[in-house]
Amino acid sequence: MSRDITIPGAFIVLEGLDGAGTTTQCALLTDWCERQGYHTIATREPTDGPWGKQARAALKGETELSPLALAFTFMADRAHHIAHLAQQATDQTVIVSDRYLFSYLAYQQIDAAKPLSWFVETAKPLPLPDLTIYVDVSPERCVARLQMGRAHVERFERLGTLQKVYAAYQTVFTAYDGQHSTLMIDGDQPIEIVHGLIIDAVEAMLAKRASSSE
Repeated sequence: MSRDITIPGAFIVLEGLDGAGTTTQCALLTDWCERQGYHTIATREPTDGPWGKQARAALKGETELSPLALAFTFMADRAHHIAHLAQQATDQTVIVSDRYLFSYLAYQQIDAAKPLSWFVETAKPLPLPDLTIYVDVSPERCVARLQMGRAHVERFERLGTLQKVYAAYQTVFTAYDGQHSTLMIDGDQPIEIVHGLIIDAVEAMLAKRASSSE
């Protein structure tokens, strides 16, 4: 599977359902990377760019987008995002992203009612991460977390939808099996334990990259 765009440095992505805790873990990982002296870029998808803002507005119900239109909006946001990261990063950069390709493939194949192969084809020009970490939390637990202190539910934050997305994530991991490093972590543990497991995986990946470049 050829890819047209490359990103220098180490590209780490945290994936998971809404409510799995990826945002918290990305912040902790970013802080750790900075304390280790790495030039660190913290980012997320959807981004805060024009396409990402439009996608977020649709997720919140603030604007109307059909499922397929939303999928194309995510595509445009991701293409712009990757081009921007490629300009910002150097060989010494560590990029920490709260979601990327796998969330798009999981969520959109059930929302836009297209087969996974269709979405995989559209993603071919984009680089795969050096490491994808999936924070595994059940849909039921995620919904319970999301409902704490919140009055508004976004487009994908209902139990029935998250159950479908949970299953869709598994098909995505199977489709990309062996193409890059992936790790599943039990996210229904204390935040500090999940963070420690993530750090262990990142340290191993960075050490492997360093030894291969010598």
